[in-house]
Amino acid sequence: MTLLALLNAIHAETMKPRVDRWVSWLRAAREPDAEVDQCVVEAIEALDAIEKGAKATRELLRGALHADMLASGVLSFEATNYVASHVSASVDVLVSDEQAIHAARPDLFKPQPDKLDKAALKKLLNAGIKVEGATLSNGGPGHVLIRGKKGNAA
Repeated sequence: MTLLALLNAIHAETMKPRVDRWVSWLRAAREPDAEVDQCVVEAIEALDAIEKGAKATRELLRGALHADMLASGVLSFEATNYVASHVSASVDVLVSDEQAIHAARPDLFKPQPDKLDKAALKKLLNAGIKVEGATLSNGGPGHVLIRGKKGNAA
């Protein structure tokens, strides 16, 4: 598939329906007798769908562009506002037997410091047990949770 064909397919199948959903809720909120709060909930979910689609398609396009660059031998080029360049992956260590490394080179291992078990501490504090140096917070200001209704969520 060419880059243009991929771009068109992403637009038609992924991004346009999500943006259209956002626009429909925006228009609905502007109607004279609109339940604006309900439209806002739907609009928020439409924006979440746009974000998820954009992230997935961005990576798909980035991979397709990279493959196209490698196939054509073009390792860098300028667009109107950006420069696209092939970047080689950095060399990484693959560990197949950590015990063998530990036996051969124990100096490569760092001791780990103690780590506070916050879940256990929270249980104690919730049970009313005082622990010097710790208290419970009020949880902060809260937030709005939006969940789809069964069978109705887009």
